[in-house]
Parts: sequence; C-alpha cells; structure tokens
Amino acid sequence: MSEAEVLGVIIRGHEPTTEILKGRIRSLKLVIAQFRSKDMRAAVDTAISIDDSAVLVDMLTVINAKYSLWNLDLCVTVLPKMLDLLQSKYETYITVGCDTLKLVLKLFGPVIKNNIQSPVGSFGVDIPREERSFIVKKQSLPSIGSSFREVHEFMCNFLD
Repeated sequence: MSEAEVLGVIIRGHEPTTEILKGRIRSLKLVIAQFRSKDMRAAVDTAISIDDSAVLVDMLTVINAKYSLWNLDLCVTVLPKMLDLLQSKYETYITVGCDTLKLVLKLFGPVIKNNIQSPVGSFGVDIPREERSFIVKKQSLPSIGSSFREVHEFMCNFLD
C-alpha cells in the first residue's frame, strides 16, 4: 500500500469518532451560549435535554469547579440525572457524578435533610433510599469504590 492509501484507511477508520466529536462540539456550543448569557439553569437544562451524558459531564465539570454557580434550583435540575451517571460504564462519568453529589451534599445537605423530613407531598429535593443503597453496593469496586465511599460518607453525615 502506498502512504496515501494507508492514510486513507486510517482516516476512514476515524470517521465515526470524528462525527461523534463534531456532534459534541455542536451540543457544547449550545450549552456555552446559555452559559455566557449568565443563565445557568438554561445551560444545565440544555445540557440535560441534549440527552448526551458526555455533554452533561462536561457541564458538571465546569460548574463543580466554581461553587458560586450552584443554587437549589440547579440541584433540583441535576440530581435526577445523577443515577444515570453513577450507573455509567465510563469511570469518568461515575467520578463526576460522585463529585457532584458530594458537592451538592456539602453545600445543601442541611436543606436537603429538612426537605426529606418534611411531610409527604411537600415540595423538596430527595435522594430516594434505593439510590442510596446503590451507592453502598458500589463501594467495593476496585478503581472507583473510594468515590462511592466518600459519597456514602457525605450522605450519612448530611442526611441521616
């Protein structure tokens, strides 16, 4: 094979990956446009509505690095997606999910606890017991078990 033919084979082999990355760039541009307009809730809603965990993970990585961006409204939006991230086959997604839960518990644990203890049917943020038991079961995983142990510890400290 000539050098040009070899390069052609290599490039064709990367086309699916290239298309995935182009799609992610388009999605992230939509999220960034909302983020730049200072509408954090809209940016997170957009990231969630795109229904691509990679985009949500990218978004969470940015907002987890800046505590001041978090508020209860954002928690209500993000928490339902955490179980999806924690059940991902990708370690990075799981780690970002654990980091997000730890941050939310650190910043809003007492508020979440008060809402859990409030009467049934009242509005509030709840992390169902089934999701907590999922976290307990995952603590024994070799590479990411420590992240789940930290989340469980935060949950014990702030919610029980």
